[in-house]
Amino acid sequence: MNDPLFIFWGVYVLIAGLCIGSFLNVVALRAFSQESIVLPPSKCPKCNNKLKWYHNIPVLSYLFLRGKCAFCKCKISPQYPIVELTNGILYLASYIIFGASLKTIFACIFISYLIVMSITDIKEQVVFDKHIYSFIAVMYISTLFNVNNINWWQGLIAIAIAFIVFEIMARIGYLFANSRAFGEGDTYIAMGISAFLGWQMLFINIALAIIIQAMVAIPIYFKKSLDNKNYKLCGAILTATIVVIFTALTKNYLPDLSLWALILYFAIIFIPIIASVIIILGSIKDKKEEELMTFPFGPALAISALIILFAQDYISNLLI
Repeated sequence: MNDPLFIFWGVYVLIAGLCIGSFLNVVALRAFSQESIVLPPSKCPKCNNKLKWYHNIPVLSYLFLRGKCAFCKCKISPQYPIVELTNGILYLASYIIFGASLKTIFACIFISYLIVMSITDIKEQVVFDKHIYSFIAVMYISTLFNVNNINWWQGLIAIAIAFIVFEIMARIGYLFANSRAFGEGDTYIAMGISAFLGWQMLFINIALAIIIQAMVAIPIYFKKSLDNKNYKLCGAILTATIVVIFTALTKNYLPDLSLWALILYFAIIFIPIIASVIIILGSIKDKKEEELMTFPFGPALAISALIILFAQDYISNLLI
């Protein structure tokens, strides 16, 4: 870590990540307008004035301009510096953890694809074909070099398993809400992720993504229900949350409980949880409330995949 050459390349990777992050904003936003990602040059979306080169310095230009266009003074979305910083920091993390290797290169590509698809998913809940298909292809190419200890046939198996598992899960949604549990794009994102991380990480990826999505979606859904004065639904959400917290705090005491105490414990857990789930799913199916998944599943899946990418060795040791 104190090697000057290592520090030099670390700074280089960070700067490259910031610059590529700026480009990722262009890739994501121009996908909606179907414009070329090369031409026309960068411009203000409000006044259409072409930006000078010094208006495009990652993060710094946003700070110097105080988040406003140099020409029309309209506010610039904080999305730009956030994406630039996120990409740069994750590139640097990849270099620090994986070193100067082919895995670092593919990890950086993996990161950038997930960021682009998360941007479009969050903004319009859409993932573009050109992004997801090329994502799967590039991640499968990584298996040809065995960069993540996954060979070409294991990559094919991972892609197939991800497709089957996600499509089964998606169609379960028809039982409760008369629609898919999540979009088709999420299936393809999972296929690309599994090609790079391996099918063994698929279910951990799903579990983490559900937790991440719940942490964002539940407070939003609770507030919307409260605004709509659906107090029955508010109570169900609050009850389920309290029971989950209660379970997490008390699970270590289970071995010391008697048989009747265990029966009472599980009754306290399962009865309110089942009742809450019935109320929540019934509300969605009857369309009394907006969908529970107010935060798209794709970005949650992406965040989960990035956690696994950097903690893969630790997770693998736990599974052995």
